Amino acid sequence: MGPSAHSFDGKNHRWWNVSDNKKYIEQANNKQFQPTDEWLNKTDLYNELLMTSLRKTEGFNKVDAEKLLPGIWKKKEGDFLKWQNEKMIALYEDKIQLTLQGRLFADAIT
Repeated sequence: MGPSAHSFDGKNHRWWNVSDNKKYIEQANNKQFQPTDEWLNKTDLYNELLMTSLRKTEGFNKVDAEKLLPGIWKKKEGDFLKWQNEKMIALYEDKIQLTLQGRLFADAIT
């Protein structure tokens, strides 16, 4: 609820409120919200999973990634190794987690 608030149906549909405070208040006063929406494909869902999972203590899980895009873990292995060498992530057999340096970087760019 509020300007820029996002909703997700848990499958592949996402929508959000206008970000401008004045426009949001006008829409609320008129009870005529006009959210923007989009339908996510499997690549979009993978990117969302990566972005949101890395912010959690548990990290980004290989099984979840492979459910969305079979073979993606192997395909992205080079990226994971690069991020590990840059000390941005800890790479395990079944997951990746942000390091302190990685978390600080993620906070700075989002």
